[in-house]
Amino acid sequence: MNELSEHLTSSTRLRRIVIVGCPAAGKSTLATQLGAALDIPVTRRDDLGELGSEPYRDAIIKMAATPAWILDGPPFFEEDIVYQAADFILWLDTPKSSVIWWGIKRAFAEARAGDTLMHALHRTGGPVYTAYAFASRRAHFIEVFANPAYKGKVGHIKPNRFVYRLPDIDRLVRALRGAQG
Repeated sequence: MNELSEHLTSSTRLRRIVIVGCPAAGKSTLATQLGAALDIPVTRRDDLGELGSEPYRDAIIKMAATPAWILDGPPFFEEDIVYQAADFILWLDTPKSSVIWWGIKRAFAEARAGDTLMHALHRTGGPVYTAYAFASRRAHFIEVFANPAYKGKVGHIKPNRFVYRLPDIDRLVRALRGAQG
């Protein structure tokens, strides 16, 4: 884990957490683990509707108004609403080689489940899209989190490999529990 300890020492209760990162970085996996460990409901960004649509915006506003949530993806088009409401923004900065590998595994699993391999390889989260989007998403997060309004809210994890093998997940859960009071 890196760049977390300074953000988790405050007495602020961390009940609104957003996890951001590139496609196939492990955001949903980490959100599920944290949600279970901290007893906080997880909101899947992909279930909120089409990005940028009115139903998506309404769902984001409704979620942000609740006292506790973990959002498992960057809130594109509604970043200001979510980041201002969040107690903690966790940037999961998984290496490019790992997200591409995870995208390949995901694509083949979807193809075995009935999707066409060509579609699975190119869809969001697939290896082709992941390789394409990696640099631009990373640059976007660097720019967004340089905003002084989010200072003290952003934690940065740079795992060596995959989130489900993240050796410091227990440390992260303990730190978040401690920050909850």
